[in-house]
Amino acid sequence: MAKLSKWLKGNLKDNVKETFEATIEHLLKLKPPVKKGNKRQALMSSLQALMKNDESVREEYESLNAWVNVNNSEKEKKEKNLKIVDKEHQAMFKKARVVQYNISYGAGSAQTQNSNNIVREHEVSTNIKEAQEINPLNGQKVKEEINGQKVKEEKVKEEDNLLSRIPHEFSFSASKQGSYVEPILEHVEKALFRFVVKNQDYIPSDTVKEFALKCNPPRNIDFSDADILCLLNFITKHISLFMIPHSDKTLFYGEYKSKPLEVLQSFEIEARNRHAHLITKSKGKWNDEKLQWLSTLALELVDCLGDEDAFKSLLVIKRNLSSELTEQNEEKTRKQ
Repeated sequence: MAKLSKWLKGNLKDNVKETFEATIEHLLKLKPPVKKGNKRQALMSSLQALMKNDESVREEYESLNAWVNVNNSEKEKKEKNLKIVDKEHQAMFKKARVVQYNISYGAGSAQTQNSNNIVREHEVSTNIKEAQEINPLNGQKVKEEINGQKVKEEKVKEEDNLLSRIPHEFSFSASKQGSYVEPILEHVEKALFRFVVKNQDYIPSDTVKEFALKCNPPRNIDFSDADILCLLNFITKHISLFMIPHSDKTLFYGEYKSKPLEVLQSFEIEARNRHAHLITKSKGKWNDEKLQWLSTLALELVDCLGDEDAFKSLLVIKRNLSSELTEQNEEKTRKQ
């Protein structure tokens, strides 16, 4: 390699042509000192090393250095591919979980069911005795979690008092807000789970196991009890399993296919807000603007996940929400 590098330094002068390919072809005709193997590859590797390590050569042959950098970038893009995990080490998810919801929305209060009680998993039990029965060796920890939850609730009340100074429209009662919010969250949760199931070929079982055990509380390694926050957290933490940055290698779709973290993290904030505001004021948590924003963000997220079924369902919810809000506003205008 040193001999070839020295040869290049002595033969580059007056031999750099109009393009990178033309330059390489011309240098090969000059018979570089490569005894065997792929002469073209050896010449390009040596040229790359020369440009990287010799500043004076880079400055003298700026155009050639630029061509080498472009060539390396294109080569890296071609070589980078999403890695399919071998069958033995692939994650296995409980596919039957996907169809365990019974969802209704719109007029009347929400009637939502989930056999895994996923929506309620983030609520901390206020019954210490019951919690100790579930985990008799962790009574003190449970007490600390409950006290921590009370502190969070107090902070929420303070935030609500601050936000009350900003005028917002609350066209719906708290229960009516829930009749829209809960189905939106559940459709998104189903879409997130379908996404990991569909792409389990790219997910190592050890990655899922490590993540599931670190969750609080720990989750099943088949994600049969994973809720919306758990799924969002898993995908965002392991985004490199599903895409290669600055390339077209991605398992995501639509407007956010090259920047999925934007919509994933935005929706995660809204989902966390939902769990943080279990105790709300009489008007409820979700004013008209937030309801519309949540429905739009949910559509953007499931579109990014490529889930057409969830997209269609959420589009119906958004249209019903917009229609009902319009009716409410028209009714208010008539009464004024």
